[in-house]
Amino acid sequence: MAKPVEAYHHGDLRQTLLNLALSQIEQSGPEAVSLAALARDLGVSQSAPYRHFQDKEQLLTAIATESFKMFVVTLRNSTEGLSGRRAVAAMAKAYVAFGKARPGLYNLMFASGIVAGASENDEVKTIARESFSLLVESLAPSRARKLRALRIWAGLHGAVMLNRENLFEYHIADTSIDELIDDIVA
Repeated sequence: MAKPVEAYHHGDLRQTLLNLALSQIEQSGPEAVSLAALARDLGVSQSAPYRHFQDKEQLLTAIATESFKMFVVTLRNSTEGLSGRRAVAAMAKAYVAFGKARPGLYNLMFASGIVAGASENDEVKTIARESFSLLVESLAPSRARKLRALRIWAGLHGAVMLNRENLFEYHIADTSIDELIDDIVA
């Protein structure tokens, strides 16, 4: 039974909503999130979440932004002390590991249309670009550096999807995920 609104006292309802929604996304994907259900789960009024988020899309955008921030930290940490091909390979493995470990967030970030639908100045688009820029900057300078980064990014996205479905465990292509990643970044 939900607590009456008068009895509910919370220091940071916005952050609590984000945390609970993030947890739900990690378990069941972005489509499972509902502002009404979040309010019910937290024992607040149905209108309380709307004081912090205009609608579900705004909530998902905030979570996608935080997810990209985590992703950027993961990519940066993966290359600490490395350079050249070793840095690119480490970043690629971190990318795939993030996608496998956090499928709900990965779908929100890369398959929900949130980044594509954001305006050019939106924080979610800025941080998404930053994650791609990390890959670009890890590659040797050349005229085709961005194109090469995009080919790697696309290959990694495919690797995440295949790996999440455990298709490498069944030796469909007679290779491992690590061998594929090494080939993608070669």
